Amino acid sequence: MVQFNEVFWGDRGFEVLSTNLKNGIVAIEEFQRFLNESSQCESNYCKSLSRISSQLVKVQNVGTFSPVWMAIRDLLEKITSAHTTTVSLYQDLIHDVHSYHDAYNRKLKVQIQKDMDIIKSSDLIQQLNQIQNNLNKAKEQYHTVALDYERTKRDLKRNGFNQNISGTMGNSGNMNEMNSGGQQQGTPLSNTFGTLTSSNRHFERLEKKYRQTNEEYRSLIEKYNTIRNEFEKRFYDSSNKFQDYETEHMQTMLKHCQHYSELLKQNNEHTKLAQTEFNDKLNMFTIQDLLDTFVEQKKTGTERPMMLQFEEVDNLKMLPSLSNPTNTQGP
Repeated sequence: MVQFNEVFWGDRGFEVLSTNLKNGIVAIEEFQRFLNESSQCESNYCKSLSRISSQLVKVQNVGTFSPVWMAIRDLLEKITSAHTTTVSLYQDLIHDVHSYHDAYNRKLKVQIQKDMDIIKSSDLIQQLNQIQNNLNKAKEQYHTVALDYERTKRDLKRNGFNQNISGTMGNSGNMNEMNSGGQQQGTPLSNTFGTLTSSNRHFERLEKKYRQTNEEYRSLIEKYNTIRNEFEKRFYDSSNKFQDYETEHMQTMLKHCQHYSELLKQNNEHTKLAQTEFNDKLNMFTIQDLLDTFVEQKKTGTERPMMLQFEEVDNLKMLPSLSNPTNTQGP
């Protein structure tokens, strides 16, 4: 198993881990937004199914297709019920994620941001960066002075100033004699002493600066290593805590995702069951069954119209004859 305390050293290790910890709240918020939008889609789908199902009422008793319409409407009602249950499960999950969001935020502010190892690690990083800058300057200055010091030291040896010192001191009597004779022989010797004295003074100042920069450089190295050792211990403990926090966070998030997966699985199972029942009903339908159902519901009778025959007017012979005038006149 990977260990944070082994792979997050370097200039940006602490920054990466602390930023990742803060990004946990972003992941929770995005997951909650995703669930809200998914729930809204489910809710809208339920409303659409209910609207379609209500429209089928108008045609479920029309024509020979009526039994099929009723089966379709039953399918839609069951699917709507499954998605309505899914919306309710979404709301429960959203509530759990929202509660975890608040708990994580409190933990981040109260526990993590006040953890002494994490706080101290952050402070030590700032100290290390600051002393590293000072150390680089001290190192650069020391190296510059050291090179100048060594170069001057070699030049002094190469020019033989040590021998000039002893030779000049041995000939001091001759210098006095020449001066007493009134001759101008002291001028070259005087110049030699002046050059020697100036070079030695410059070398002494350079040596003093060399020792000072050397001590400053060593002191900063010692201070840096002291802070570095403390940082190593603090960051090691902080890395373990970062990993513990992240492990707990991922376990909780995966648990919520598993809940989401179960929610989808349950919805799919209910929908599949409704679809299977609908398919079974379709397989049971035959053309003859549909026709029989239509006839049973809509039949109007079995008696056919009777044949008609021409009928004479009744009592036509009983009427007086219109062609015999004697029957109409009196005696």
